[in-house]
Amino acid sequence: MSGGVGTASAFGPIFIDWGAPESATTVGVTAGTLGNIMGSLIGGPVAAFLISRHHLKADPNDKPEAAADGKINELSNSRMVSMFGMVLLLCALGMPIYCILDNIPMIEMPKFIGCLFAGAIARNVMEAAHIKFYTPEVDALEHMFLELYLALVLMTIDITALADVAGQMGIILLLQAALMALFAIFVSYNMFGRNYGAAVMAAGNCGWGCGSRSAYWPGIWWARWSSTRWRSTFFMDTSGRCWRSASPTPSC
Repeated sequence: MSGGVGTASAFGPIFIDWGAPESATTVGVTAGTLGNIMGSLIGGPVAAFLISRHHLKADPNDKPEAAADGKINELSNSRMVSMFGMVLLLCALGMPIYCILDNIPMIEMPKFIGCLFAGAIARNVMEAAHIKFYTPEVDALEHMFLELYLALVLMTIDITALADVAGQMGIILLLQAALMALFAIFVSYNMFGRNYGAAVMAAGNCGWGCGSRSAYWPGIWWARWSSTRWRSTFFMDTSGRCWRSASPTPSC
């Protein structure tokens, strides 16, 4: 499972409908936020450790495209409006996809999943049909709306609901940060090529691992074990199949 603040806020209401405590969304969003902070704190030291330990040097020719040619992509108002219209259209097309997927038995998902499918399909169709896609404008829209969404989510959570689980969440996040740092040093660095770029990517892996995974485990742990009804929501029969029960005491 992967996801940060946005995914936790989207899946939280679904878990609550299944019987999780009302604070499940708050726990997940807070865990994702603290995970982002923790990933930022450990990423730099991990990269510095790898660079110092292995005496790594940066490739002078490895520069961003803008720095290499000296050109800066300027945003165009007309292209911005056209890409914004395309995003709205894809959101509308994503709803029928969500409805189709949501009708599959034993599968629950938030509405934005349909939009993700619509965007992936549209981008591949545009590439195949040689339809112009303005990446700088789409990136600008992405950053604006992501920051707005995160601000709205964080403004609506009730921090006081975390009083009972603050200690448990802190232990989980600290253990995850230590585990992520070790994984980046001993696994990510070696798999990415054992060079300067690999050290930088290992640092980025810390941010991704802490920011995009931490929203799940404290939220699921708290939701699963804080409610009797939630604990009995899922059960496994003798054939190994997992089912979801509507009653607190399923019989199988």
